[in-house]
Amino acid sequence: MLKTKLKKRDLKQKRRRIFNPKEHEDRKLKKVKISEDLMELREKYGEKLEKYEEPKKNQVLWDFVLKEMVRK
Repeated sequence: MLKTKLKKRDLKQKRRRIFNPKEHEDRKLKKVKISEDLMELREKYGEKLEKYEEPKKNQVLWDFVLKEMVRK
């Protein structure tokens, strides 16, 4: 029984991820780069678009039916 407990505990310890300072620094740099790219995109494309008049919608059968129902 003691051996099985030790084996399970050893397996759990092997699964733990060890802190890697280089990976941590890489993740921080990647996060900073993404936020800078996002700010650049917001500056470039975040402005409001000019308003254009929408084209007229063609009438379909349902529009004619609704007009007839309103008339009566």
